Amino acid sequence: MKKEKKRTQPVFLDDSQMETLGDFAKEIIKSRNLSRTAVKSVISIDLLDTDKIKTVVSAGVIKQYDPDYRVNMRRNGIDGASGEDRIEVKNSVIENATRRRMSGPNEGKCRDAGWQFHAFHNEDYDRLILIVWDKESLEVVRIYDIKHIENIEKIKTHLDKETETFNEKVKQMGKKATRDVIVLPEQLVAQSQNLSTSIVEGVTVIKDW
Repeated sequence: MKKEKKRTQPVFLDDSQMETLGDFAKEIIKSRNLSRTAVKSVISIDLLDTDKIKTVVSAGVIKQYDPDYRVNMRRNGIDGASGEDRIEVKNSVIENATRRRMSGPNEGKCRDAGWQFHAFHNEDYDRLILIVWDKESLEVVRIYDIKHIENIEKIKTHLDKETETFNEKVKQMGKKATRDVIVLPEQLVAQSQNLSTSIVEGVTVIKDW
């Protein structure tokens, strides 16, 4: 009999604590933006590119349309919860996230993002929040909030296929295939069923519920 994997217990903060963290996170971004350019001119490291800051800032937007949303501050386990929903959160940072394409088959459309997963990804979630950030301003541009079972299954099927492709690469390349990263493209998510779009605090929110 297969032993059931023990779940990491989440650590949730109350609304007041999250609001305080959100205020600090915004101030950190503002205060460091001045030195950020100077640092990157010397060494190409982005000091503000941390998921913890992203988690806190994006939570402030998500709670505007989902007051029950809670962030798990523990590193392992689920990323968040809302009611019975177990939530996985992914961030994607892209250049010119709000600039529309000027030519080609996707003319007029915004540039697409992609969210990275480990090839041997965790599927212990039933809701997926996918966030697009602008690389220069470090502002949230778009949020996809997906929980309809058919849409989630479509995404998981794509990830499983990507894992199969990775496994084939391992067989062919052996130890050279060490970067176990697979990508979920925004185009696939944008084709989810029953999507509605709204603007929340200047952020485009696309969800299926």
